[in-house]
Amino acid sequence: MGSVVVAGGRDEMPGLKPAGPNLSALVVDDYAHTRLLFRVQLEHAGFHVDEAEHTGGAAGKILERKTHYSVVLLDVGLPETDGYTVTDVAKMAKESGAKLVMHTAAELRDEDVPTMRRDYGADEVFPKLANTNIATFLQKEMGLGRITE
Repeated sequence: MGSVVVAGGRDEMPGLKPAGPNLSALVVDDYAHTRLLFRVQLEHAGFHVDEAEHTGGAAGKILERKTHYSVVLLDVGLPETDGYTVTDVAKMAKESGAKLVMHTAAELRDEDVPTMRRDYGADEVFPKLANTNIATFLQKEMGLGRITE
C-alpha cells in the first residue's frame, strides 16, 4: 500500500523530519479511521506501518515479522477483548523489543498512566485527541525520530 496524502498534502504536518531508516510501527485499533489517521501521520514521519484491528491480528503480525517493530500502538478499548488478551499482546510486543504505547479515546485520570505502565508494561500512554499527532508524540516523548525547530 502506498502513502496516503491528506487534504492539502504532506506539508500539512510541519515540524517533522523523517524518523530514520528501519523504523516501523504496528497500529492495533478496531476503528479503521484511527488506523488510517495514525498510518498517515507515521508514514509522513518515515515509519513503515502495519495494521491490525484486533489482538489476534496483532499477535500474528508480531510473530510473523522477521525484525521487531520499533513501536506497537495498542488500543486499550478493543471490543471483545479481555485484559488477559491485551496483556498477552503487550508482553509479546515488549519481548520482541518494541516500545509499547497504549492509546485510548477515554478520558485519562492521573492514576491511569502508572496503572497501564505497571499492568501492561506500557512505555507511554497516548490519548487519542483530535488535535494530537502520534508521530510528533513518539518523536518528543520517546525519541523515535527528530523534530525540526
